[in-house]
Amino acid sequence: LQTGLQWEKKTTAVGSGVNYADPHDVDNSYSWSAGGANFTAPDGTMFTQFLPALNQPPCFAGHCDWRIPTVNRDGDKAELETLLLDTPCHPCIDPIFGPNGDNDYWSATSLGSNPFFAWNLYFGDREPNTLGKDGHFYVRAVRGP
Repeated sequence: LQTGLQWEKKTTAVGSGVNYADPHDVDNSYSWSAGGANFTAPDGTMFTQFLPALNQPPCFAGHCDWRIPTVNRDGDKAELETLLLDTPCHPCIDPIFGPNGDNDYWSATSLGSNPFFAWNLYFGDREPNTLGKDGHFYVRAVRGP
């Protein structure tokens, strides 16, 4: 309520196995880029499979405007960080958002000085880091302002 953001909730148990037919499976990982233009284009499975699965009518939770969250780096606003607990924790994501592995989660924010990298958030230590867009990592969708 404080941020106006609505988050996708993961629904499976951590370690239960990958199921790409279910975009809410916590074990699914996705690519940021398919490799074109030196891995800088947003054309990986996160954008071509995950988001379309949520945004194809009738759409997830009745909304067709799900997207990848930003992080507070390179001029973007903090969205992914709003999932973090304020207390000592491991992992540091509030359990209200469903099960979570101790994993890196993609953001939509590219590294300003090198677009081959995107910012991510590792819920184990609460710190944004950068990862090459050629990797496969985890995703959580958001909608709202």
